[in-house]
Amino acid sequence: SAPYRHFEGLAGLLAAVAAEGFRELESQLRGVGDCEDRVQAMGVAYVRFALEVPARFRVMFGPETADKSAWPELQEASLQAMSPLQEALAETTGLRQEDPVAVLLASWSLVHGLASLWVNQQIPDVLVGEEAMDALAERVTRALRDGLLV
Repeated sequence: SAPYRHFEGLAGLLAAVAAEGFRELESQLRGVGDCEDRVQAMGVAYVRFALEVPARFRVMFGPETADKSAWPELQEASLQAMSPLQEALAETTGLRQEDPVAVLLASWSLVHGLASLWVNQQIPDVLVGEEAMDALAERVTRALRDGLLV
């Protein structure tokens, strides 16, 4: 019960954990640097983050923290976590840029979906066999990238 004294109940504690998770995710995405295919590398980093801290990943996107506007620190951290991907997409030549929001959401949805499926053990072995997560994430993000190229 001691941690609860520092937060507004369980919801406040979960919001703080989620905010810290988003800050860590942003750090990992920024850590990709300026490699040749930064967007693809960020996709792999996103999936890797989810697999390294699955409980935190679930809190970040779970129903307990869904209304991020109730927690300004959480809302700010979650928005900031997407900024490295937004920047990378804007700087990537050859991508369809007619609708940058759609491109951002398509990219995020794909890697988040893959990460969620993997974290929740919903990817059947018959589809991927013994393929390592990094290799699968690279193949999936490459398919998205190729679909976004003009």
